[in-house]
Amino acid sequence: MPQPDPPYFVWDGQCGFCGRWAGWLERAARPGVPLVAFQDLDDLAAAGLTADDVTRASWWVPADGAPLPGADGIAAALRAGRPRWSRVAGRALGATVVRPLARLAYRQVAANRHRLPAPDVDPPSRPD
Repeated sequence: MPQPDPPYFVWDGQCGFCGRWAGWLERAARPGVPLVAFQDLDDLAAAGLTADDVTRASWWVPADGAPLPGADGIAAALRAGRPRWSRVAGRALGATVVRPLARLAYRQVAANRHRLPAPDVDPPSRPD
């Protein structure tokens, strides 16, 4: 896949749990949030990421600035969404009082993601 132009959300295309939640994000924040599995990226360094980065977290790659990991990336992706509720949810998730809890929850889920069942939603579409 050619390197997409930012902004976009990077997720682990080999993780069923991650794929299901990425699919939810794709539908919830559409059409403003392009998603790409890190395995489909030609050049992680062009996105400002390393192999270690993408194996431990999902990422929001903005048009300007540094990529945002985990809960911060999800909040940014939601803020980039078109539906009003998506933008409101993104601001709430990134709020000073909520952010530490969101980061902690994300770290716990990410550390155990391969043990977790995939939610009953469809994963995002991927290029053939």
